[in-house]
Amino acid sequence: MEEKIRERIEGIVSVLRNLLYILSIIYPLFGIIAGVVLQGKQFSAEIKGIGRTCFWISIVVIVVVGFFVIIIFRPFGR
Repeated sequence: MEEKIRERIEGIVSVLRNLLYILSIIYPLFGIIAGVVLQGKQFSAEIKGIGRTCFWISIVVIVVVGFFVIIIFRPFGR
């Protein structure tokens, strides 16, 4: 009985971990795309500044989340 519960919990944790990996890459990619689009010629200087900020924040988020995922969760070590 305990073994079934343990397997179920490990399965749920695995799914949540994989969801974290996926979202930590996909969400900032939308920020990068939005940042590039908002830096277009047709926008004002303020909007271009927002686009630049959005772009760099997304890059930093990818790097920081990637660092924590690799160091804390060690996805390739198991």
